[in-house]
Amino acid sequence: MATKVVTGHAVLLILLAVGIALTSLAVYWLLMPSPIGIVDARFAIDEAGRRIVITVRAEAGSGATLDGVYVNSSTPLWTSGRRHLNPGDVENVTIDHYWLSERSYTIRVTTRQGASARGLFTAPGIAIRPSVDITRLRGEPWKGLSRLHVSLRVNATGLSWCRAFVFASRAFDDKALPVYVFYDPRYLADEALR
Repeated sequence: MATKVVTGHAVLLILLAVGIALTSLAVYWLLMPSPIGIVDARFAIDEAGRRIVITVRAEAGSGATLDGVYVNSSTPLWTSGRRHLNPGDVENVTIDHYWLSERSYTIRVTTRQGASARGLFTAPGIAIRPSVDITRLRGEPWKGLSRLHVSLRVNATGLSWCRAFVFASRAFDDKALPVYVFYDPRYLADEALR
């Protein structure tokens, strides 16, 4: 029975070939385009509260199935409604997230295939300058009380919508009384009242 002796050169050549193959595979994996990308993240305030609208696009390959959206954490904020995107498809994913003015957020989108995309986005500064001008004020007696007719102009620059409520005291004609602003912090944040 003949035995083959493997020389040191042969072992070296085998190790070199395996090393080149592994290096080529790693370079291909690193340079391969991600199947998903984050195009944009918009920070919004609407009647339902604060939201982030993330625009994602399937970049390459056979597309991607969205699986989760993460904001500064390892806990997904969105996992339902898994959507498959074909290459070139663009999709908006809206998540409820109480973002703060001028803060940066790391947003990560994952796919069922194991790929992910990450981006750093900064929420806009909230510079809301509300103003109320009373254009007409008239009072009249009504069923033993006073009826107040008020016409006002509300300018809420920086808000997408505004609902005004008027509270009056018995001395509504006293211009020296303070004016109080009541607001819902889900829509008008404390930082807007600086």
